[in-house]
Parts: sequence; structure tokens; C-alpha cells
Amino acid sequence: MLISCAPGTRGCLHICYIVITVTISLEKERRILKLRLEAVESDYDAQVKELQTDIIAMRIDLKKEKKMCRQMEREKNTTISELMQQNQSLTCRLNTSSENEALLREEMSTLRLEFLKHKSSMQEHVQSIESLRQEITKLREEKHHLENQLNTVVEERNSLLQSLNDSYQEIRMMRHVNNEHIATINIQDAEITRLQETASILHNRLHKLSIQTGEQKSSSNEDDRVKPVDSQPHRSLMAELAEQKMIQAENYNCSPFTLEDDDNVEFEMDDDTYMAYLSCFNQDIISDSLVPSDSHNIPLESSNVNTKETFINELRSEVTEIYQQMNRMCVELCALTGTKQESCSKAGTHTPDELAMVEMDFRLGSLRSVLTDLRGLLKDLRIDIPEQPTSSNLSKDTVMSDEKKAETIEVSNSSMITQYIPISSNIIFFLL
Repeated sequence: MLISCAPGTRGCLHICYIVITVTISLEKERRILKLRLEAVESDYDAQVKELQTDIIAMRIDLKKEKKMCRQMEREKNTTISELMQQNQSLTCRLNTSSENEALLREEMSTLRLEFLKHKSSMQEHVQSIESLRQEITKLREEKHHLENQLNTVVEERNSLLQSLNDSYQEIRMMRHVNNEHIATINIQDAEITRLQETASILHNRLHKLSIQTGEQKSSSNEDDRVKPVDSQPHRSLMAELAEQKMIQAENYNCSPFTLEDDDNVEFEMDDDTYMAYLSCFNQDIISDSLVPSDSHNIPLESSNVNTKETFINELRSEVTEIYQQMNRMCVELCALTGTKQESCSKAGTHTPDELAMVEMDFRLGSLRSVLTDLRGLLKDLRIDIPEQPTSSNLSKDTVMSDEKKAETIEVSNSSMITQYIPISSNIIFFLL
């Protein structure tokens, strides 16, 4: 309809359009306001309802408070009546208490008088108690003094008894030491007498040897083919000294190389005398091969042969003794380590022929020193090793280690001895 209108009416249309839009917007606003009004009315109704419920609740509370106030008034009246009754009873009691107070004051005055009397008597008793305390302290001091004196007397008595016991022990020790000194002096006296006898024997032999040397010198001057034998008497003298020392060693060691013997008593030949002794043997053999057999040299050769035989026999006996002692040590080690008796029973079953086949290139005192060292080691083993059950393998290992040690010691001794002591082939022949 608006489009079909004339162009002159465009302004009116525009105004109508504006009016329509305004009316539409106003209607929208009216609707919005209506909605808001409805919401406000609903809120108002809800608030009114809440206020009504609050008023009803407050009325109920007011009724309850009125009832409580009535009850409180009733209780107040009852309490007031009770307090009035109590007040009356308290007034009665107060009157009776005042009367009692008057009576008590009179009694208190009488008690004060009695207290003063007792106080004066108590002071007297306190003075007497103090005097008694002083006497008790004096008696205690005297008691402590007497106890101290008694303790000192007891300590002196104990010290005197201890010193007496110590003196008894010292006297016993001194007696024991005196007996030991007397025994050692007797042993030394016997040894001195024995040494004096040996010295006299040696002096006689020296005198005889000097006579023999003079005869040998006279015989050597007559013989032109033989070398001068100036050093021969000295060598024979050293040989005699060595032989004398070996005899002393045999006398000293009557029961040689037992484990229970005293380790301090031991005899050993000097290196110089032993070398001179062996060199005398070698040079005597050389001189026998060079010098012709005369009637003058027959006693000298027989004496040399006798000394050789005695020396060889002594060496053989010493070797057998040492070997037996080594076997004994092995047996003791077996018993100590707990090995079987079958392995230990094999020791010490060698024949004298087998013992005689042992090599003889050693010094007289070397093997004895080795045996003394081994004895000391065995004693240390007895002391240090605790008695515990050990296995057979450990015992066998200990026995084998001890045997290896003994073999190494023997090999080292033999190697050292062969460097210092060359024995002639003739002596080895006699030994074999």
C-alpha cells in the first residue's frame, strides 16, 4: 500500500514509518515493564509471606517469653521466702556464735597463760637439749678418732703381715738361689778339677811331643831326600789338641741329643783346630807317600793311623746319633700334629749299614747346632700350638713342611761345610 502511493506522499510515509517503529518499540518496552512488574509482584508476595511467617513465629516466642517471665517471678518469690527463712536461722546462729565467742575468748586467755608457762619450760628443755647435743658431738668426735686409730693399727698390722710374708718369700727365694749357686759352684769345681787334669795331661803330651819333634828334626837333617818338616810338629800339636777336644765332647755328651737334655751344655770344635786337624791328616798321607819307610817313622805312622780311625769312628757315631735324633723329631712332630702311627712308625728303622752310607763332609758342631735350633722350634711349637682337633691333611702338611725345613737346613749346612772343609779322598774311602 505504501509503494502504490504517489511520490508526493513520501514525507508522510516516512513519518508514518517512524511512528510505527516508535509504537513497536513502545510496545516492546511495555511488555518488558509488564514482565518486570509481574516479577516484582511475585517477589513482593514472597516477602509478604515470609514476613507473615516471621510475625507468627515472633508471636509464639513472645508467648513463651511471657510464660518464662511468670515462672521466673514465681521462682523469685520462692527464693525470697527461702532466703527470709535462712536469714532468720542465721540470726539465731549468730547469736549463739557470739555467745560461744565470748566463752572461747575466756578459754583463750586461760590457754595463753598456760602457753606462757609451757614456753618458759620449753626454753629450759631446749637448753638442756643443746647441752646434750654438744655432749653427743664430743662423743662422736672421740669415736671417729678412736676408729681412725683402730684403722691405722689394722693397716700397720696388715702391712707388717704383708712384709712378713714377703720376707718369708724372699728368704725362700734366697735359699733356692743359694742352693742353685751352691750346685753351680760344685759343678764348676768339678769342671775346674777336670780341666786341671786335662791341662796336666796336655802338658805331659806337649812335653812328649817336643821330645818327638827333636828326634824328628835330627832324623830330618840326616835324610836329604825328604823336605824339611818345620811345620809338622805344630800340625801334630794342633791335631792332638783337636783330638783332646773331641774326647772332652764325648765325655760331656754321655747321653747326646735327647730332647729333654739341657740346651746350654754344648761342645763345639774351633774352625782353626779342625782345619789344622784335617790338614795334618792330608799332609801325613802326602809325607807317607814321599818319605821311605824307615824304622824311625813307624811309631809316627801308627799314631796317625790310630788318630784317623778314632776320628772316623767318632764321625760315624755322631752321624748315627744325629740321624736318630732327626727321626725322633719326626716322630714327635707326627704325634704333635696327630698323624697316623703307620707313617710315624717308619722312622728309626734304618740299619747301621744304611746309616754308614751317609756322606761325611760336615763340621763336628754344625749338625749339633742345627739340632739345638730344631729342638727350640719344637718347644715353641709345643707352647704356641693350641690343642684342637685338626684334620689329617693339615697334620700331614705340617710334618712335610718340617721335614722339608730339616732337609733344606741339612743341604745348606752341607753346602757351606763343603766350601770350608775339603776332606781328602782317603778319608772318604775309609768311611765307605
